[in-house]
Amino acid sequence: MSVRVRICVSIAVLFLQARSARAEEQRTTEGTPSALESPRALDGHVFQPSRLLTGPFTVTAFGTVTAFGSGSVDAPKYDLQGNQTGTRKYTVAAFGQGFNTDLRLTPDIALRFEFEGLFFAGTTGRGLLVAGATAQGSLAAGVTAGKTLSRTSRLSFVLDAGIAPQFSLLVGNAVRNAVVTQTFNDNGLFSSVNRVDVNPGLSYAFSPAPPFGFIAEARYLWSRRVSNDTEAGNRTAQGISLGALASMDLEPMLRWPFALQLAFRGDLPIGSNGITRVYQTSFGVYYSRRVRLALGLEGIWRHGDVRPGVEPTLKADSGVANIVFRYYW
Repeated sequence: MSVRVRICVSIAVLFLQARSARAEEQRTTEGTPSALESPRALDGHVFQPSRLLTGPFTVTAFGTVTAFGSGSVDAPKYDLQGNQTGTRKYTVAAFGQGFNTDLRLTPDIALRFEFEGLFFAGTTGRGLLVAGATAQGSLAAGVTAGKTLSRTSRLSFVLDAGIAPQFSLLVGNAVRNAVVTQTFNDNGLFSSVNRVDVNPGLSYAFSPAPPFGFIAEARYLWSRRVSNDTEAGNRTAQGISLGALASMDLEPMLRWPFALQLAFRGDLPIGSNGITRVYQTSFGVYYSRRVRLALGLEGIWRHGDVRPGVEPTLKADSGVANIVFRYYW
């Protein structure tokens, strides 16, 4: 064997050894050992974030959510005299952006902060006239405090409190008011609703094996609404929220770096003046090989009022796609 061939073979061997060492280091830092040590893991199963449930884990993280979607809403239909003659469906489109951060104080306690903004409006001239356009915001802070009960389960107390302003442009209301009163002004054109929400509850996670994980969550919902709409007035509403999540990580089974999860949440009123009834179902696909990274797409199907406290109310069936990014330290 010539000297040149020997040199080439030696270089190739060194390259393969370096590549193997790098792959082994990656498996060590982002594979099973890292999954076992991750604060959002139980028995080697790493739970992915969901828009519908908080989860019982205490982490330090920063994330963003970009949402876009569309749906149909049931809104009133009027005659030329401004009288409601029934309802019809109108198409709306939505876009939103959110930012969230978690700060893990101890293995048992973490603080959470979140800001979200959402804008939706009718997509046709008639839809924009009747359904209008609405901008919603949310600024909330929360705490998670719990214990890992065993290698496969964890239970936490979760609490969120925040403010949720809502601003609406209601062209149809102003036109209807002008027809009825024979006077053109901006009465009914704008609506502003500010809401204070406090939501305590319990969250429980269970993982029977590394590929599978489950979360169950129950909350009490308290909401105080202050509106400039004299018909809506001031109102305190109560309700309960029940949710569940099932996830499957394909990495431990097939070495495919994807996690799938299915979630459901129902917000149910308490009493005749309770919160608005809303049902949501989601399906998410996440990249799961990097334990410190959560990157995925979660689609949510939502049924219920999308603009509480404002007339005309909008009962909607909508689909929203959420691009989720979170990095954990």
